[in-house]
Amino acid sequence: FTGNRYVIESDGLLIKDISREDAGTYTCRAKVFETGSLEERDIKLEVQVKPKWVTRPGPVKGIENEKAEFHCKASGTPRPTYTWVDWEGRDATNKDGWTLKKDTGHLIAYQLHRRDAGEYRCIAENSAGRIESSNFLNVIIKPKVQELYNKTFIDSDPEGKIVCKASGDPMPDIFWRKWSSNEPFIPGGQPNDDRILVHNFIERAPDYTEGEQKWRVSELSISNVARKDDGLYECQARNEGGQYFRSGHIQVEFSPTFEEQPMDKQWSWDQNPINLTCIATAIPNATISWWIRDREIDREIIDRNYRVFGKGPRSDLIVTPLTRQYYGRYTCKAFNNHGQASHEISLKEAEEPSMIQQVIHDKVTATTVQFRFVAPVNTGGLPLDSYAVEYKEKSLEWKNADRRVWPISPSGSYILENLHPTTTYHFRFASKNLVGFSEWMNGMPIIMPQRGPPESPIIMGMHLLLSEGYNGPSETDVSPNTIYNLTSPNFFEIGWYIPEDNGEPLDYFEVSYYPIRVTYHGDHSKKPYSMPTIGPRIGDLYRTEVPHPGNVRYELKDLYPNTHYTIELRAHNSFGFSPSSFIIIKTAKDPSLPDIIPSPNPVGISETSFGLSSFSSFHIVCRLLLSVTIAIL
Repeated sequence: FTGNRYVIESDGLLIKDISREDAGTYTCRAKVFETGSLEERDIKLEVQVKPKWVTRPGPVKGIENEKAEFHCKASGTPRPTYTWVDWEGRDATNKDGWTLKKDTGHLIAYQLHRRDAGEYRCIAENSAGRIESSNFLNVIIKPKVQELYNKTFIDSDPEGKIVCKASGDPMPDIFWRKWSSNEPFIPGGQPNDDRILVHNFIERAPDYTEGEQKWRVSELSISNVARKDDGLYECQARNEGGQYFRSGHIQVEFSPTFEEQPMDKQWSWDQNPINLTCIATAIPNATISWWIRDREIDREIIDRNYRVFGKGPRSDLIVTPLTRQYYGRYTCKAFNNHGQASHEISLKEAEEPSMIQQVIHDKVTATTVQFRFVAPVNTGGLPLDSYAVEYKEKSLEWKNADRRVWPISPSGSYILENLHPTTTYHFRFASKNLVGFSEWMNGMPIIMPQRGPPESPIIMGMHLLLSEGYNGPSETDVSPNTIYNLTSPNFFEIGWYIPEDNGEPLDYFEVSYYPIRVTYHGDHSKKPYSMPTIGPRIGDLYRTEVPHPGNVRYELKDLYPNTHYTIELRAHNSFGFSPSSFIIIKTAKDPSLPDIIPSPNPVGISETSFGLSSFSSFHIVCRLLLSVTIAIL
């Protein structure tokens, strides 16, 4: 041993200023010189160290009915054990739900209560000594709405008030929200409604409450109460411990109104029972009675042709009008403790509509006639539900006439089919409502045309084009010049509606198409569009026949990319071809291919002559349309 801390004495070893590093095993050797014998013995030295704080206990904040944890840590030899005591020196683990790990000082309170708040001490001790340190437990009391009562006011009351009271520690804040709005009310006046004022303050808690000193109070007051103030109002109390919600209802009572009344007149005929309905809006609900000519039904008038169902807020009066005296003005009267109101319903006798004013023949083919009607002046009190035509050949009597009835058409157009070519027909027309048909109006005889070529087929989609404002070419317009831009560089499918055959069945449709040159002027991608110049054909003319009956679509394949095409469509029967319908398309660009200029000469097909001046009206439907460019002078 070196240094002056170690002193060897005759009976042992003295260690001065001992420290933890001196702990260990020491060997003592003794020799007897006379005999030469040698003995030794190991002695283990333990150095005890008084506890010293590594981590002092810090303040703890916990929420009522939830868990809180306490920590402290000390060094020392031997390892210290721990004890936690409250402000009165009582072992903390004696509380229900409190546990301690004695070797780590970790104290857990699994369910805090208001009464647990206070000072706690952590004690660390071993055989060398004892130390202790204090901390404070603050128990946060969750907010709770203690009082919120429903309120009833009367429309136009000068003031109404609903009050919410809440407890908690720390003192909670209170917020209001009406269920019909996501925006909360703010303290003071409201920016969107200065009638509503929110006032918050503190009041002393009632004596019956346990451990509570004060409550937060919030008053929501409304001046000049209106019906719109009726509804559920949510009171929200919030603090660090969480939030609490409760709703109260403000009911605004008012005298009856008929704002939801479904009718003010009804119609009946032929002694048909009719329902008169009154709906009174009121709080509290109104009582309803029925009157006619200042006499109350079921009180002053006892009549089995009157049946009343319900006294409010809805009431139905079933009237069976056996005679004209049942027609007239009925009054339903509604009353509650705030007032009364009345509403009149006129019961009128419906009749057949008057005669149609005019019939217009829009279009005549060999087998069809298209009509339009000018509605009658008097519809009989009821809406028209249909138009009818009776028609016969000239040699027949009206009793042998055929009849066709059309429901009212939004387009105003009605087509009579399956007539015979070169036949004279006589017509008469009527309108109809629920009561019956009007008087019949005689129309002009029509001699049906001879059989002939069919009408022009209509390319699908034209009605969409026309509905966007195109009304056909003007005198200075040689064509509509509408160009459809495709998404495909080499494919297009055209579809059409079957036209009138003019008395002879269709046998096929002819589809012709060829590339053309189109020159644009200005920026044709923006409105108003400039008129493009349609140039001549610059490639082969292709023509094919589509049999009929059969498909009403045809696929154009192997088209040139980034190329304009004119497509012609004609219908055919044994009398020949119909007038043509046209469409102009432009295929999409193919990024993988250079632009190809089509061959200028047709291949093995005689050229069909048609000019753009023959364009009349046209339309298209295509599964691959990307955009439509319309240029109209």
